[in-house]
Amino acid sequence: MAEKTTLNLSGFRPYKKMGHSCQLKDIAEFYIHWPKLVTTNSLANNDLIMRYMDENDIDEVVELWKNVYPEAFGSTHQFVFHPQWYEGNVLFNKNWRTDAKKKKYAIILLEDLKESQLVGILLMTKIDQNLQIEFTMGGLHSAFREKKVFYPFFKNILDTISTTEVELITVFAETWHRKTQELMDNHGFKIWGIFPGNMVRWSHDQKCYRACEAHYYKFVNDGEKYATGFDEWVLSKKSNKLWQALEKLND
Repeated sequence: MAEKTTLNLSGFRPYKKMGHSCQLKDIAEFYIHWPKLVTTNSLANNDLIMRYMDENDIDEVVELWKNVYPEAFGSTHQFVFHPQWYEGNVLFNKNWRTDAKKKKYAIILLEDLKESQLVGILLMTKIDQNLQIEFTMGGLHSAFREKKVFYPFFKNILDTISTTEVELITVFAETWHRKTQELMDNHGFKIWGIFPGNMVRWSHDQKCYRACEAHYYKFVNDGEKYATGFDEWVLSKKSNKLWQALEKLND
């Protein structure tokens, strides 16, 4: 349950009174609790399960990132390559009861039980006060990319995460990876922009470049009810044209 919070703002007013096109709710200390995963449920076939990582997965997870997303080296997310980062920052399955509220990050793994191998991964970041979860980055081991298991993996995660307090789910997709963009298109996400040079990405050796990212969003759990509408926005001519184009594109 959200905890109430107060601040004396008597004598002050917002720059522009907003919120007449949407519902309002009380300001509070909002929290998202990472949901419990039922690891006995299989995905695609009886050999694959979806679960949170645990402390004894750290070394294998680091190696998996090197295969799945080496481009993150040199970026703001290069912490995934550092084993010491995980403890204290990421939810561990064995500590779910205590970590569900307090840990900012969660990593869901796809494990091949037959081969005793981690083959898929998704890093998620929660922003409690905004009731927002970002699907930060993920993918499949190169040996599994043609097995068509990421779609059900992603759908299962999306459905599970949507059972939490979250109201807004955001994703950025690499413009060198069309399948991720199509994944968003096919799961009810709306595109809100393409950002050239958004993220530093590894190229080769010790060289990097600035990658272009496509950004997506999806409201869940009635989050859209609290979002202001076009009627009360004050947009420049160029911003107005952009919104009209996005509305048509996302329709």
